[in-house]
Amino acid sequence: MNTATAHGGEDTGWEAWGARAWGLIVGVALVLVPMLVRLQTPLDLLPYWDGDPFTQEASVIGLTPGLSLYGDVVSLIGAAVLLALAPRRGRIATLAGAVMVAAGAAACAWHLSLHAFNAKEAITSGAWISGVAGAFALWRVAGDRRVRLLVFALIIGAVGLLAAKGAYQVAVEHPATVEAFQRDREAILARNGWSPDSSMAKAYERRLMQTEATGWFGFANVYASFAAAGVAAFGVLAAGAWLTWRSARADEEGEPGRWPFVLSGAGFVLSAAALAMAGAKGGFAAVLLGVGVALALEWARRRNAGRAVWLRLIGPAAIAAPLLAVIARGAVDERMGELSLLFRWFYMQGAARIFGANWLQGVGPDGFQAAYSLAKNPLSPEDVTSPHSLLWDWAACLGIGGLAWGALLLWMSTRLGSGAVAEESASEAGDDHADETRKLMRAVCLIAALSAVLSIPTQYAAMLPEEALGVRIGGLVVWCVCSCAVLAVAQRCIGWRIALAAGACVLLTHTQIEITGVWPQSCGLLLAVVAVAAVPNGCRADADEGEPTSRAAGRWPQYVCAAIVLWIGLVALRTAGVARQWESSLADAYTLATPVRELRRQIAGAASDPSEQARLTHR
Repeated sequence: MNTATAHGGEDTGWEAWGARAWGLIVGVALVLVPMLVRLQTPLDLLPYWDGDPFTQEASVIGLTPGLSLYGDVVSLIGAAVLLALAPRRGRIATLAGAVMVAAGAAACAWHLSLHAFNAKEAITSGAWISGVAGAFALWRVAGDRRVRLLVFALIIGAVGLLAAKGAYQVAVEHPATVEAFQRDREAILARNGWSPDSSMAKAYERRLMQTEATGWFGFANVYASFAAAGVAAFGVLAAGAWLTWRSARADEEGEPGRWPFVLSGAGFVLSAAALAMAGAKGGFAAVLLGVGVALALEWARRRNAGRAVWLRLIGPAAIAAPLLAVIARGAVDERMGELSLLFRWFYMQGAARIFGANWLQGVGPDGFQAAYSLAKNPLSPEDVTSPHSLLWDWAACLGIGGLAWGALLLWMSTRLGSGAVAEESASEAGDDHADETRKLMRAVCLIAALSAVLSIPTQYAAMLPEEALGVRIGGLVVWCVCSCAVLAVAQRCIGWRIALAAGACVLLTHTQIEITGVWPQSCGLLLAVVAVAAVPNGCRADADEGEPTSRAAGRWPQYVCAAIVLWIGLVALRTAGVARQWESSLADAYTLATPVRELRRQIAGAASDPSEQARLTHR
């Protein structure tokens, strides 16, 4: 099927891609699968030693630093593949972006080399590097409509999986956890080294009693970021599907069917439920901003204002708005009862002081808490591990390298508006993409299933049957249905680009007041959504096909960028080997503690069983 579009003769049929198409699909899968595995797996930063090995048995029930770093290597290989297949034009921009990526990666590598292996710093550095490199590579090839749709459908559709996990946490996990804590309160507090009346014990108990969905992230606010993005994106998709359905019925031009509206509406309901279960106020505020962005972009699209200068400001405004709100709250000081934004003002002040004192190399991905305890405002009662702002986190932790990453993010954000309101021809919102959509649906379901299968082994020992059926299998089905709904709406209805931009703006906004952009399980997915949304009008991945060789001048910039990313991957691979050796030493030490643990278990059993006590005494 060869269909010419408004982009100037682009073939939209899957067969027209050939080997390059499959290279793009494989590259996207390699970039996203490790990130999606991390989405569905808790982090285990200290394997076997989360508790006291002399009193309780333990096992690996999450993603260890070594496994996480190996996943980062896979993502970097995928980024190199995509960069090698990127369009030839924009050589200076391509090389400039690669230098920005390498600058932040060099800062991370510098801090990893300064001292002995640090699990948290290693896993954070790897996730940051693979996330930024993967986002840059996706940005370079996201001019192809199908790459954008694949990434958009996979990540926004995953909100269905998060909703299933959140419902299980609220309905099953939380009540069971509270009951177990109340039954053995003193012993649990003692294992953590807290006295029952201490402030640490009271804070732990207060947080434990809160009913909130956190997914596998462990943080309700990170969970809320993706739920809020899902509300904005699925809301726009549902509105577009309804308008297209109503228009087709009124004009009697062939009804596209109600199913795109029904499925996208179901995605909106699931996302809203997930946001409600998280209960994060910032998430609701970010949704309002996303709705405003969608309305502004739809207004510009209807008036063919795709080249308006103000569209370049939408992305940067989404970043600046929460930062300005924090600054305004700080100016009011303590004259208001609201404390959340005030504390973030304290974090921002501390991050600025930390950057000023360490502007060249930063304090490292795991160095913010120690530095903040010295640089914080005396009124701040907390010693936090992050300033809760992506840009300030990168600047304080990585210095100039962090500024380079921040500049790359701002650069991409300037393309959100223009890419969203590009004119969509009849073939982009009609049935001409039916064959392509079916193939993309298969690719989405395959990648989602692969990531789900890879996430199970590390959690198998602690997984209950109802969780396996209700969350793993049921959640995967919901995920695939939501992702396919995105593709179905994009095939038949207008406005999917606006939905993508609205979701990206929600994530950009929320990550300036929360840790979503720097948390290892979420940073790569957030940056990927922003990257594929930031495509300017008329940019296509295969725009250089058929150009004279003298104009194309070869692919050397793409290959240079791919080589840089592969070199970063080799450094990450070496760090992953060190991490696995460290994990092996932890396992050996845990094994040495086994006789002591068994002896304590027998003594405890003898204390409660007189016959056993007599038998041990006789022996």
